[in-house]
Amino acid sequence: LGRLLTAVGRHDQAVAVLNQAPVPRAAMPRPGEIYWILQRGKANEASGNTAEAIRAYRFVTVIWHQADESLQPMVREARRRLQALFP
Repeated sequence: LGRLLTAVGRHDQAVAVLNQAPVPRAAMPRPGEIYWILQRGKANEASGNTAEAIRAYRFVTVIWHQADESLQPMVREARRRLQALFP
């Protein structure tokens, strides 16, 4: 739902949906949790909440800096988005 709301430009509603899930506390979160955090970052970025977007993108890049190659596209996307926020 959060992803769909973001896609149609309803960013504040997307943030509300995506912020419902807590940040994972496990040493190695599951892929679905990291995907959720990445989506949370995108929604926050689109709604103008840069600090929360940065927090989400950093979480993805730090927790998965050595993830399997199949998961690296999410890490690369988070890095690109961080770089775009810090030109």
